Amino acid sequence: MDTTTSFRENMIRRGIEANRIGPRLYQGSKPPFGRNLQRAGFDILALCALEHQPRARAFPGIEVLHVPLDDADHPPSELEWRLALGAAKHIALGVRAGRRALVTCMQGRNRSGLVTALSLHFLTGQPGRVCTSYVQQARTAAPALTNDFFVGALASID
Repeated sequence: MDTTTSFRENMIRRGIEANRIGPRLYQGSKPPFGRNLQRAGFDILALCALEHQPRARAFPGIEVLHVPLDDADHPPSELEWRLALGAAKHIALGVRAGRRALVTCMQGRNRSGLVTALSLHFLTGQPGRVCTSYVQQARTAAPALTNDFFVGALASID
């Protein structure tokens, strides 16, 4: 059994719903509280749902990034965009350093998709359109990046 399969099975056993987007980069829905993320091998957790911002102590042993984004019918605000960019840069640095990151929102679709695609951009240098397409294909548990405003914002990145 390869390590990716073992890791996937470990996530499932611990109640973590997520897909591997790239090496050490995962995207998923609302994460479980407690030590399950740490026990599964995650180091960084990005909480991207505006309505779900529990304190870091809810996830012992994990570095928690608070990235409260609204999945609404309007473009990301300047503040939201800066938060998403900052988190994505931090995640990319962590992944390059060998850490494993999980980017989440409530359903693991749009807000987590935005930050994951930005992280991919910082990891690979690929344009936003390419990163968007990759996230949409890799996130099999739920249709990802269906928010046209997020997709448009990502498309503006070369």
